[in-house]
Amino acid sequence: MTVIPRGVFAGGNHGDAALIAVATLLMLALMTMTMLAWTSCLVIDGELLRSLPLNVEGQDTDFGVPGTQKSLQEYHSIYANSKAFREEIPMEELERIGILGEGGFGAVFLCQRKNVPDREYALKRLSKGYIVQANAEKQVCAERDILSMMDSDFIIRFFGSYKDEEYVYMLLELAPGGHLYQLLCDKPQVLLADRPRGYAAMFYCACAILALEYLHERRIAYRDLKLENVLLDKRGYAKLCDLGFARFVLGKTHTLLGTPEYMAPEMIDPPHAHNHMVDWWALGVLTFEMLSGQAPWDSMGIDDNPMGQLLALRESYNQGLPDGFLPASLILARDFIKRLLMVNPQKRLGQRGAEEVKSSGWFKSGGFTFKALIAQEAQPPYQPPPATYSEAPMPKPAQASRESMSEARNKLFVKSHTVDDWARDF
Repeated sequence: MTVIPRGVFAGGNHGDAALIAVATLLMLALMTMTMLAWTSCLVIDGELLRSLPLNVEGQDTDFGVPGTQKSLQEYHSIYANSKAFREEIPMEELERIGILGEGGFGAVFLCQRKNVPDREYALKRLSKGYIVQANAEKQVCAERDILSMMDSDFIIRFFGSYKDEEYVYMLLELAPGGHLYQLLCDKPQVLLADRPRGYAAMFYCACAILALEYLHERRIAYRDLKLENVLLDKRGYAKLCDLGFARFVLGKTHTLLGTPEYMAPEMIDPPHAHNHMVDWWALGVLTFEMLSGQAPWDSMGIDDNPMGQLLALRESYNQGLPDGFLPASLILARDFIKRLLMVNPQKRLGQRGAEEVKSSGWFKSGGFTFKALIAQEAQPPYQPPPATYSEAPMPKPAQASRESMSEARNKLFVKSHTVDDWARDF
């Protein structure tokens, strides 16, 4: 913390009134001075506060102080539309080369910037209508807003957003290596037959730790760490993607969400009160998967319904980490995972911050240094080939032949007939 001596008169403050109103509503320690004196002030990051009204989990309707709501919305709009910190790339300058994949609410295209062929991007296209049908407006907006504030080598970079009548778009950093689940399925030897054994998992785990550290320092809980959300860039470095479930969390939030196999006990247990510590639990599951090829607790076949599966998983947590999946040579890795998978979050590795996780004996035993990783000097266990894509051009929405599409695929082209104010900042 940096301490800056500053004089404040009675009733005075340093900072914008709208930001102070947000901080007050969140019960942060902004104090009214009763006399001219030296005092200690809590300094709150302006970027964090400007985004709070829409992205604090469970707080979206709690900013009801008279005279502040309009100002807060204006601040959010100004910040969300500000592109001063990044290069502005008009959509007209993007040339679609092919389709990288489809899923969720839309498709992802490989794009190049016209006249700059060495600049490649991933253009994520999402159907407004499908988003509205799935009640996912908040999730999509949160991903855009939070991604726009990120500047980490271990989180997929955001270059801009666009919209048209039917879609919203996000221009993202290209990760040609795909995600870790693809790597585990297509090239299992990278993770399960590496030499020295466990280095690949250690490398990708360390990348995830640095990403989570960056998020947690900004009071952001990621809440969706899994193999499918860890992408590999062209060098083979791992980066987190898909921040739709990420939220600023001050204190605890009570939303039940995520992928069952990665959900921490406190997320499952009513009233689902949790914070960023759920990310360290998910890191334990992720690391176990990378080292063994399977999740520590398998929900398939446990029960016929999702909630039954979730409750059965929760019960299995109390039995501890299963034996026999990790070789004896990975005893330090097993200890690392076991400490991350503590049912009590107060006893979980990471309770004292990311430095506690990075200081694990597992990393020290392998001679791994986070300093080299941060400097991009660590050797990746695998270098992906160039991105593969379908060269068939994607038709424009008006030209798409719906008769040739399945019912599920039709949903990608559902037109939104509702007011789309939620997409105004795209």
